[in-house]
Amino acid sequence: MDFSIVIATYNRPNKVTELIDKLLNLNEQTTKIIVVDASDEHSDILLGREKIIYLRSSHKNQPFQRYLGYLASDTEILIFLDDDLEVVDKEFVTKIREIFEDKTISGIAINFANKHEDSL
Repeated sequence: MDFSIVIATYNRPNKVTELIDKLLNLNEQTTKIIVVDASDEHSDILLGREKIIYLRSSHKNQPFQRYLGYLASDTEILIFLDDDLEVVDKEFVTKIREIFEDKTISGIAINFANKHEDSL
């Protein structure tokens, strides 16, 4: 079952690159990562990377960035992530795929936890 991960980012090239590297190193192979970047400057580091679709957006609001990611995807499952998230469960993609094997399910929400006291 194919899926895409859509990451909205704004002026955090190091964070988004770190997240992408972790996603690409998961046990489960990711199909496609779509980065929608509304940063002031484009990120040359993401251009031309395998499995990465890099889109620029002049709109700085996250819902619109996610919508652009949706438009760029051609997969059954979309996973929306923020650029400052940290992957703590390396099996999360496998778990999501298992949930969607039940064809009556059309969406889920992931539980997030704040692991960084300094970001309150």
